Amino acid sequence: DNPYHFDAKCWASTKVPELKKNSRNYAWRTTDFSRRDMEVFVTNLFPASLHADALKTIRMALPWAEKYCLDPLWVTSMIFIESSFKTTSRSVKNAFGPLQLIPETGRLMSKKLLGVDDAGLSSLLVKTPETNIEMGLYYFRRVLNFFSGDYELATVAYNMGPWWVRAKLDNGPYKATGHSYFEKIRFQYVVLLRQYVEWAMKNPPEYESTYVAIAFANGSLELDALLYAREMNNFLAYIDQIMGTDQKTLLAQIER
Repeated sequence: DNPYHFDAKCWASTKVPELKKNSRNYAWRTTDFSRRDMEVFVTNLFPASLHADALKTIRMALPWAEKYCLDPLWVTSMIFIESSFKTTSRSVKNAFGPLQLIPETGRLMSKKLLGVDDAGLSSLLVKTPETNIEMGLYYFRRVLNFFSGDYELATVAYNMGPWWVRAKLDNGPYKATGHSYFEKIRFQYVVLLRQYVEWAMKNPPEYESTYVAIAFANGSLELDALLYAREMNNFLAYIDQIMGTDQKTLLAQIER
């Protein structure tokens, strides 16, 4: 059960100014929690009636979000708004699956991501939950790159198309604020992020109880680091007394 790892650069919280300060030190602490803890926590943020579908979908989505460096809570919000976690969802505009891919986007992503250039097979992949999520998040990552990591523009582009947003920008500054699709996702994201940060704050990471962290909090890191080095030398001397040279050398390298 290796934990998820989402770097600070993967998160969209910079687009939520009122949460930026509080989330800065806690939002990307995913390595402190097991995958199961993370998946169950996110699932439980939604109504009980959605838990079964949400857990199944979140377990499929978070590994791809991790791979493509996407905010896990933004991705969760997108899937909730797009399909309410229903893997067989189909819209009136003929969009399919958890991330509501239209056939045209599905064919393009099938070719670029999976090397599939067959319309029939591409259509099947769009309707398969696992590949629907993989292709949808791969597409969102590409759009995010296209707009230089701007979650606002990329989110509107996921809904309206990147060239629609590009045309808006060509006519002057464009802000996603007020766009109904973006606002729905942003609202859901704020709810999730607030609860996630509260959860993370109540579960201090192991690092916060280490010698270095305590020394840093006391404002005497350099002095305490020297004391720590001396204690380490004493420890290695003790190893030297009770163990053979080879084992001592190995342990010394590990401790350093």
